[in-house]
Amino acid sequence: MKKAFAAFALSLVLLFAAGRMAYSLAEDEYMEFDDEQYDAFFEFDEEELFDGEEELFDEETEFRAAEEHSRRTENMNAASGYMNPGLCFDGEYGYYISEDQTSCITALYRGEETELEIPSRLGGLPVAEIGDHTFSNNTFIETVIIPDGVKMIGKQAFFLCSSLKSIRLPEGVTGIGDQCFGGCSRLDEIIVPQSLETVGSMAFLGCFALREITFGDGLKTIGDNAFHTCSALGKVIVPSEDVTIEPTAFEECPDEMELIYADRM
Repeated sequence: MKKAFAAFALSLVLLFAAGRMAYSLAEDEYMEFDDEQYDAFFEFDEEELFDGEEELFDEETEFRAAEEHSRRTENMNAASGYMNPGLCFDGEYGYYISEDQTSCITALYRGEETELEIPSRLGGLPVAEIGDHTFSNNTFIETVIIPDGVKMIGKQAFFLCSSLKSIRLPEGVTGIGDQCFGGCSRLDEIIVPQSLETVGSMAFLGCFALREITFGDGLKTIGDNAFHTCSALGKVIVPSEDVTIEPTAFEECPDEMELIYADRM
């Protein structure tokens, strides 16, 4: 018994010594890791993400993109509901049930359709909202039809959908969330309903192919950097001067872009 205890004590001492040595080596290596090596190791390639030459995102937004990609991956691995008990599934869709249990909110999509028509019901419940990040990073979708009854398109709902070209928002949608279509570099057509009231911050950031957009009478607000770096944007029609347009809404858009007030036409 004494011999066994002695052997155990010796093993602890050896493990402690080895740990100290590893820490010391790691510390030395860190001290020798100069700024140039650090920058090269952690270099972020915006061109690969957005298929463009412009630098679009600041460090905070880059971090958010990586964080949300990780979150989506975890949710997709949670098909059993173990990691996220509130997440339900219907075919290729994950969704949440509303608090009053009368509707649902999309949470993720695992399909590879190019021409996507989002179902009006999931799990027998009407879809009331396209939830945050539902389709983000999907590289298959080219066209989207959103069903009647949807009232909100969430934050980053179609973020970095690099193949997306066309989308129709039905009457009844009142808001487009922050960064909703950010990085959709091929998006060249979006049909906006009269009911739309709010366009979120950076909602169309880096939509290089978008040439024009017409907003209905319901529009109240266009957020900061909403159309940042939409390099082909030539015409934007809003109902009147009563619309609140943040000063940076059209930052880095063409100088010749026309902002037209419909009540003056």
